[in-house]
Amino acid sequence: MPTINRCIALVSDMNPAVDVDEISSEYDKPWNPTNPTNPTRTPDSSVCAMDPNLNIFAEHVQKVYPHCKFATQKVSSQNNIKRNGKLYVYHDTSPVCMGWIGYGDFTVADVSKPNKFIVVSRLIRNRSYHETTWQYNMAASRSLDMTLRTVQRYLRPYSPVEVATAYGKHCAAEWYTEENDIVYAITNKLNSIVGHDARDTLQHELVQLHKGGHIFSDPTLHTAVGELVDVVDIKKDTDNTRKASMSMVCISPDTSGKQTYSVCTVANIAATTMSSRAEGKFIFDGFYTDEDLPAELMDGLSTLSILEDGQYVRGVGYRHTNNLFYVARN
Repeated sequence: MPTINRCIALVSDMNPAVDVDEISSEYDKPWNPTNPTNPTRTPDSSVCAMDPNLNIFAEHVQKVYPHCKFATQKVSSQNNIKRNGKLYVYHDTSPVCMGWIGYGDFTVADVSKPNKFIVVSRLIRNRSYHETTWQYNMAASRSLDMTLRTVQRYLRPYSPVEVATAYGKHCAAEWYTEENDIVYAITNKLNSIVGHDARDTLQHELVQLHKGGHIFSDPTLHTAVGELVDVVDIKKDTDNTRKASMSMVCISPDTSGKQTYSVCTVANIAATTMSSRAEGKFIFDGFYTDEDLPAELMDGLSTLSILEDGQYVRGVGYRHTNNLFYVARN
């Protein structure tokens, strides 16, 4: 797989589900972008100007995945017009879309080419494009039957481990930020006292002197050492409460509508950015319900659920979205 997954998209980043029967009916209406009060199709419609061929395509995909839903991405009206030839495909049981389908000319050539049916999935490898572009994961054909075979083969749900790995980098970034902020604070305080030579030895001696009640003759130095002591104490407290082991917990309903928890655990969240280290690999633990979810995870979720998206709390974990969390483990 490419090192960067450019296909993954959160369901929470989508507009409300699109009724496939609505697509062609909207397409048939005249479009008036300058007069929203006119009873015609406007740019604000999430399905504006979609080709009826996309409606046919979506109906056939729904026969392959009877419980799947379709949605457009939340973008501005202007961008929506440019991207109205595609629909993301997802299930309510997953926080991420399987991929997307489309109808149109999605090539990068200067000259327009015939419209084609499009499937984009992280499992597709299109060697005509570089792996850093989204077209690397695109399959295109003028044949609907051939494209549907591609859908059956490649448009697959993400596993819990794939979801955990894809968004674990956000949790790791917050984990690193806290560590780096403290290290930088110590470095800056030391550099204000002396250069880098013998820094560790000097730090220890200065801290011991200050804690022993020594008064430095230079008031500026005495203040600087006092601030250094405070930061060193903060780091000790941080090191005692920081937890590198994290469990991704994805909350979603099962086919019966009952809330389930898919759990994956990594030994060291900081190592997730280093693909060669085993301690940075997420391992799938299993699926749980309210009755058997470990108490440690349930306690962490109760705290993280009241945070804002993207917020990290040392020793507790990280909230990515309202149904995707990384809970610190003992």
